[in-house]
Amino acid sequence: MTPHKSITHTARPKTVEARARAFLRRMPSTGWFSHETAALLWTGELPPPVAALHVSVPSGHRAPHANGIRGHSARTQPEDITTLRSLPVTTPERTWLDLVGARAGDAPDEYDVVWGDALLRCRERTVTVEGMCAVARAAIRTPGRVRAIKALPRLWTGSPSRAYSALHYQLVEAGLRPDLNAHIPGARQPYPISFESARVAIRCTAAGRATTPDRVQDCPPGWTVLHITDEHLHEHDRVVKLLVESVTRDPSEMVL
Repeated sequence: MTPHKSITHTARPKTVEARARAFLRRMPSTGWFSHETAALLWTGELPPPVAALHVSVPSGHRAPHANGIRGHSARTQPEDITTLRSLPVTTPERTWLDLVGARAGDAPDEYDVVWGDALLRCRERTVTVEGMCAVARAAIRTPGRVRAIKALPRLWTGSPSRAYSALHYQLVEAGLRPDLNAHIPGARQPYPISFESARVAIRCTAAGRATTPDRVQDCPPGWTVLHITDEHLHEHDRVVKLLVESVTRDPSEMVL
């Protein structure tokens, strides 16, 4: 199988990093990995089943085009490009701006915020909202600049996962202001999302649908802990409605 034009392998590289390294031999001398490819390299998250490699070159240069490659021509600053494990990539800050800029319109959405939070969790280097802001504001006439600046106040430094980021975005969109990473007396560890006024805390769980509030395991006295799964997150309206109601009703009556 051939993951890229003019490169032959006995098996297709399975990871984004392996695919990127395979393409290095055909990478334009002025090119770098960008957009979702750079984001996946920085975050280590799993790519979608079929994901093209995003490769950018400076504005005015011919963007690469090949099977499995999405080429871009971009106006960047020298500080926007770095190396990650010997791969040329955009910095996390610039990566986020490119991701936002690839989407239509100036209104930020869940995609922008979830990817922003993921890049803020980057372990390879320190990434801050202030740094993202500086890059966005300096990127005059760059697609996504206005959208990114609007999205910045919605980013959550300290979000543990994409699931929490998605839920936080949905709650804020619904007009709620949850407490983030709060230390609740009696709990063994902080709860990423909670509502002190309603005495409701939330855990996002990867598997196993929880249908009722859990009042037993690691539940602070007088609090209700809701376990929300990935399946629940696809039911945006239902979950948000439940949590909005929690502010005005007895949380022990709530059922997911």
